[in-house]
Amino acid sequence: MPKNQVVVITGASSGIGRATAIRFAKQHARLVLASRRQRSLDELVDELNAIGAQAIAVPTDVTNEEAVLELANTAVENFGRIDVWVNNAAVSVFAPFATMPLDDFRRVIDVNIMGYVYGARAALEVMSRQKKGVLINVASLVGEVAQPYTAPYGMSKAAIRALGVSLRSELMLKNLKGVNVATVVPPTIDTPFFRHSANYTGREVVAMPPVYSANQVAKAIVRLASAPRSELVIGRAGQALVRQHRKTPALVETQMALQTDKAHLSRQHRSGDTTGTLYAPAPADDAEVSGGWNGEGRTAGRRAIAWILLVGGGTVVARRLLQGQSGSPRMAALANWATVANLTALANRVTLADWTALADRAKRLGPSLGSSSRGRSTHGHSTHGRSGLMPTALALAAMAKANAPKTKSTKANSTKVNSARARRAKATTARRAKANRAKVKVA
Repeated sequence: MPKNQVVVITGASSGIGRATAIRFAKQHARLVLASRRQRSLDELVDELNAIGAQAIAVPTDVTNEEAVLELANTAVENFGRIDVWVNNAAVSVFAPFATMPLDDFRRVIDVNIMGYVYGARAALEVMSRQKKGVLINVASLVGEVAQPYTAPYGMSKAAIRALGVSLRSELMLKNLKGVNVATVVPPTIDTPFFRHSANYTGREVVAMPPVYSANQVAKAIVRLASAPRSELVIGRAGQALVRQHRKTPALVETQMALQTDKAHLSRQHRSGDTTGTLYAPAPADDAEVSGGWNGEGRTAGRRAIAWILLVGGGTVVARRLLQGQSGSPRMAALANWATVANLTALANRVTLADWTALADRAKRLGPSLGSSSRGRSTHGHSTHGRSGLMPTALALAAMAKANAPKTKSTKANSTKVNSARARRAKATTARRAKANRAKVKVA
């Protein structure tokens, strides 16, 4: 990324926005940071300036069009231009559709859609004059596969993807080739977002697996600033989910609904009704990148398991990783799902306990499993630097299928297959013997 780019980020005080600001600062960008929390922004600005960046704080409520225009004007007045604008500020509410307070419903739409609209208009007005710039909108995987209990959030994120398409079309018609609009589509990310959400379900909102690090999204945003593309889905599991949803929408939507009810809303911890951060910002001391869901560790665990499967011999390694779990109902269910449906939804079924158990085994077995392969796959091809090639879901499917208990029908099918192979081998041997006898006679 070129040095001294001028970058505006909304929702910068925590989560993805904060992680993105830190990563841009390390690239020597000049930053204009916006959120509703003055104190949190000031602390972030001090942190970034201490590492040699140039950053200013502009407290902004993105639902106020005049405030967003002032944000853009401040960037231009201080730094002369806007190279990158990141629309990131967002809120959510969890409640059954029929009982969700309509004021809260409207507020989510206002922040998540109109806030982005105001940001896009302010940014593109400046970028169009400059004839260059990148607008980056942070959407969500929920904009592709909507969840129950979060109707306005899913609607807003689908709208953001549509907004990106429309803006790109207009820029093309105007022949503004130097101005780009990119959409980032993250899955579940480890940020404080879930505890900041409004909630009327009676159950605590938790991060639904698989959970990714906010730094992974920040890295993608910084990459897009230098090499824009229309849309970028974060994580191989998310990418596979998008592809599978277009092939079998009903199946994926059913799985998403079941998973949301099971793993997004806690069955152990109750929660009272709350408006979260819909109408007031979170406390200044709750302005971290992480939400405490161990996104970094869980991302590293998925990569470690995929790497072990690549370099350690696939099925054999999977058996060792899951040794002692062959009779687990969860493993059997995972194998069945991999067979019947798709590998992406499989990843969504894995709970934190599963990830922890698999990661612990991977750490213990990793050195011994990797020593014999020396960075070679089971097919002899080098895997150095390519540990991300195998989707997490595929790794888990291999593990689950290798350890799923065989049923009577499975054993019967296996016997039939073996018998068929034996018959084919016998027939081949007979044909060869007959051919040899014919050659002898001719001689």
